[in-house]
Amino acid sequence: MALPKTKNLFKQYNPNGKEDLEDWRRRFIEIADPTEYRGAIELLGSWNDWQAFKRNWPTFKNKILIDWLAEVEVKLRSEAISNICEQALSDKGTAAAKWLAEGKYKTRRPGAPSKVEVERQAKIEARLDDDVQADIARVQEVMGTNAIN
Repeated sequence: MALPKTKNLFKQYNPNGKEDLEDWRRRFIEIADPTEYRGAIELLGSWNDWQAFKRNWPTFKNKILIDWLAEVEVKLRSEAISNICEQALSDKGTAAAKWLAEGKYKTRRPGAPSKVEVERQAKIEARLDDDVQADIARVQEVMGTNAIN
């Protein structure tokens, strides 16, 4: 029997749903793949099923997945920033961590960004601002100084 290709798969939207959307979110974030490929394989078993799922449930594609991808990006950048902080105190280089923190792994299509891309970037930047402020506070606490301000 094939899985439903819409929100009916989830307990949150269907009393007979077999999956939990929050569990999917947690797994997707843990995988932390901004290309969606590994998440697609883990959650639905194939890239084609993932593409069909997104087509058949526009709210997932345009809202839920955008939030998940924003969180993945923030997670990757946060980990990269932590890595930079650790490496800054050692003799290791920071090129790879900087590449991640700047989001250089993302491809950008030519032309003006779509409304969805603009909203996604705004969410990412808001989360990054919060993360950076938290990182600064942690560094100040460790260093025992307010000189960073």
